[in-house]
Amino acid sequence: MDLFEFHFAPLGASRPSSEVFRRAVAQGDLVYRSDVDAPSVRADLHSWLSELNGAIVDPAFLTAA
Repeated sequence: MDLFEFHFAPLGASRPSSEVFRRAVAQGDLVYRSDVDAPSVRADLHSWLSELNGAIVDPAFLTAA
């Protein structure tokens, strides 16, 4: 069980919706940073997206930017 499921499965949520991210960005809890070099965070981003989606992310998706 991942952290999202641990905290939110008891409330009936199985995966975060886009609304969760929209609210997090709007409230300043999730910040988009343009000053970070993409290759330096690619491994972390891959892990996070894979956990979020419950599936392995296509590497081409991460190198397209």
